Amino acid sequence: MSAARLFLVGLAAALLLALACNSSSTDDTPGTDEPTATDGSAPPTATREPDPAAFTTDEAQQAADFALLVLNDFPTGWTAEDPGVDDDDDDFDLDADSLPPECAVFAGAVDDDDDTVASAVSDDFIGLSDEEISVEIDVFKSPALAGLGFEALAGFIDVCAAPLQEAFGQQLQTSLDEPDEDGETFEVALGNFRFAEIPFPAFGDDSLALGMTFDVTLFLVRLEFEAHIIFVRVGNMAGTFSYVSLAEPPDSAIERRLLGFITDRMTDAAASLAE
Repeated sequence: MSAARLFLVGLAAALLLALACNSSSTDDTPGTDEPTATDGSAPPTATREPDPAAFTTDEAQQAADFALLVLNDFPTGWTAEDPGVDDDDDDFDLDADSLPPECAVFAGAVDDDDDTVASAVSDDFIGLSDEEISVEIDVFKSPALAGLGFEALAGFIDVCAAPLQEAFGQQLQTSLDEPDEDGETFEVALGNFRFAEIPFPAFGDDSLALGMTFDVTLFLVRLEFEAHIIFVRVGNMAGTFSYVSLAEPPDSAIERRLLGFITDRMTDAAASLAE
């Protein structure tokens, strides 16, 4: 797995953790059902909904699997790889000390995803120019919990975008500096790293798009990367669409077409769980 791809997977996982954890934030004061107000200095706190899921774990897993992309969704020439191929158990975990306390969830410092019932991960889909797309689907116990998690995620992005940009940039440079499988090291320079919310058409009940750009220079050869992570919620289902591209921006036509497929499938799947 390339450093760029590993970086994207790490960031997507951190964002998913923030989404799941913050649907579970609670206010235990009797009679207070509204989210706690904030002064803008920290991410918003959502109120947990106590009701259990009205469906089984098996039903939730079937719904998550149904919403995934498959190879037939892609243009001719794309291929599919198992998501574990070439992973080599590499980690791209942040040190919690590299982030402010309010952003520590992105380093796995909080481990609470009790409000998600099931999840599914697609194959890694590889395009003709080595661009890569993958999807993860999570099923929450209820639409309210999924919505609260999504709202909290947006708040975390507002507060933590700058610290995440610095921390992930440092971590990516560290990864690039590591010896290869033959023990050799090379002078690799990371530059122009940017991470921020980007404008994107709305999908589902809620959606949020994040963009990343950076370049890597090796032996005077400069490679440019651009990546998108797009979150979409439909009812109690949340989808995470990841697209990393080399040299050229992600293909917007393919991106929107595939997100349309995911949104339609999540709509059908969420409806089946509500029956």
